[in-house]
Amino acid sequence: MKTQLTKQELDFYNALCKDMNEHESKSSDDYHLNRLFKAMPIKDQTYEEIDFFFELEPKRKFIDDSVLLFAAMNFIYVGKIKDWFWIITEYENVFFISKSMIDITNKLMMENTSLFLGDMESFYDTNQQFYKNGDFKEYLEGYKEFAKQYGYDFALMKDIDDYPGVEEDVVEFNQLLKEYGIENHSGD
Repeated sequence: MKTQLTKQELDFYNALCKDMNEHESKSSDDYHLNRLFKAMPIKDQTYEEIDFFFELEPKRKFIDDSVLLFAAMNFIYVGKIKDWFWIITEYENVFFISKSMIDITNKLMMENTSLFLGDMESFYDTNQQFYKNGDFKEYLEGYKEFAKQYGYDFALMKDIDDYPGVEEDVVEFNQLLKEYGIENHSGD
């Protein structure tokens, strides 16, 4: 059965898209999907409409049952199946992100914007170089306020796999992958 977003998730997703459209209409690339996610929305596109970089036919049923959300830099795709948000990496592996949509932000920043647990100053410096319209730390605070309007508490570098029940969630998600015949390759 095709997964659907909850009202809260859909409202947040639509707000991210609206933020993108408003900035693009002003010829600005300071929208959250660009600065933080490094992604484009793909929710309303079908499997056939998305130009996947690699062959995902073996994962087709999984993707068809999911709601696809983002195509991100480095050939990364993000979606949701049942209660779980997932990521397909450039190595074609599928991994659990979280049960909360806000955790996609940290995951994609780790993948695409130099976010590393041990070196926050390097992260800020690197991203400040690309953000010319003010202070990047203030931009992150603005995103935190943006997310809060939709019921999400964004915490930079939140340990997204440190909550009660995470082990069970990962086991259940990996079992679901097996049911779809999906095996991840080493190297990712």
